Amino acid sequence: MIYPVVVKKIADQKYVAYCLITDSIFASAPTMRLALEDVSGQFASRVHDKEALIDVIVMADNTADRAEAAGFDTGKWA
Repeated sequence: MIYPVVVKKIADQKYVAYCLITDSIFASAPTMRLALEDVSGQFASRVHDKEALIDVIVMADNTADRAEAAGFDTGKWA
């Protein structure tokens, strides 16, 4: 199964990564790489699927409104 993960830069040195399917997988870090590493570690420990893949969606600053319009809870990103 592929799990989509949104990564958004919310400050000069703050990125958040949020899984769109599982509300409990969320990370905040000073770099995108660290945020994704944190989320990957959470998947490894929580998701019982050895074939799990993470599909990363990187969002620009101006796409949060469109994500909200599509039904995603972007309040968790702040």
